[in-house]
Amino acid sequence: SRGRTMEGRDLYRGEVLATGTTTTWKGNWTAQELVKGDGFIVTGKIVSKRSHNVSVQGTKQYPTSFVAIVLEFTEEAIKRRFDASGAEIAPQVQNERTILKGYVSKERVKGEIIDAVRTPEFAQAVSGSSQQPARQGFLESSQLSNLYPNKKDTFEFWVERSKTFDVDLAVGKEVRLKTSGNTIFVDSIVVLNAQNRFLYNFAGASDAIGDSWTSKITAVEKPLASDSIQGADDDEWSD
Repeated sequence: SRGRTMEGRDLYRGEVLATGTTTTWKGNWTAQELVKGDGFIVTGKIVSKRSHNVSVQGTKQYPTSFVAIVLEFTEEAIKRRFDASGAEIAPQVQNERTILKGYVSKERVKGEIIDAVRTPEFAQAVSGSSQQPARQGFLESSQLSNLYPNKKDTFEFWVERSKTFDVDLAVGKEVRLKTSGNTIFVDSIVVLNAQNRFLYNFAGASDAIGDSWTSKITAVEKPLASDSIQGADDDEWSD
């Protein structure tokens, strides 16, 4: 059964998540099975959050304890890109340019991110259908009713419990996250604010995008605490 209600607690922030859900997964819960593709960079406002756990009836080699956050996109999702060595590189960007209109008139055209994708394309990548917000079996109908396509540009993402230690994922805050492959699993996440927003401006001035993007995002992103935290839930990893 999926969607069983339960009380959850954020073990690291001491925050009680009033309601939670459980997914029962019949099959292998491994990165090889679940995580494919390069993934996406997603920006959105947190609409809601809850505790979520996965009960596995098969091989378990992937975290099973999450904070589920529902995001309303505030920007288009962007494809993550990697070079031949596996290092992440900046999204492809078309810089601002000037075009001629007639003999004397000119118009400046704003730069755009070539790797940006529209919502149906993002949904297709993470779920296998342009009209579903997540892979079949992850969510039940009561949860789907509050997500795309029923709610415009609204998707759910699962953040490992150990990755919420240094991040205040409060409802109403705007965050930017990277997914692990073409999934709803979160690889890394940062809360946007007035101080760091320009470092994450993928569609703004040329000095905030392109070749400088990777170094700027690295300078701001704090390493997540999953490797250093002691006493994490025993069921987060395989036996």
